[in-house]
Amino acid sequence: MLASKQHPGTRWPYPGAVKWPSLARDFWELDSGERRHAESPDTFWVPDRGEREKLQPGQVAKLLFVIESDDDGVAVTNTERMWVLVTEVNHDGYIGILVSQPVSIEPSDDVYLIMGAEVPFRAEHVIDIATPPADYVARQRSHPPVRHWPRA
Repeated sequence: MLASKQHPGTRWPYPGAVKWPSLARDFWELDSGERRHAESPDTFWVPDRGEREKLQPGQVAKLLFVIESDDDGVAVTNTERMWVLVTEVNHDGYIGILVSQPVSIEPSDDVYLIMGAEVPFRAEHVIDIATPPADYVARQRSHPPVRHWPRA
């Protein structure tokens, strides 16, 4: 399965720096909601940039995940819209916990992108924002991430 490569832990140029996912290395990446909106402003809505730049832990953001998987030996690329719970705000953007399970890949020990995995993202990736009930946030945050995205 192509989406089975674990993200290697690597040191980066400055403390706390985040390496962004790439389809070539990680078999998934995030698509830009800003780019999609610019291409189709009448049919592809995104929240105002100011809202997307002010996310706080406990909010959820919907992102576009481009995922490469294997279908009987043939590489297939799908785009899925999934929610992440914002858990960290940093100088590179955000870290969130994926609260959905991708439908295009089977969860397994050698697949990074599963429900509960940390996902780095920026304001440009956000296509929707919501503030879930406090009990939902508490329940989600009571479990540690099942996959940790590397930081320097």
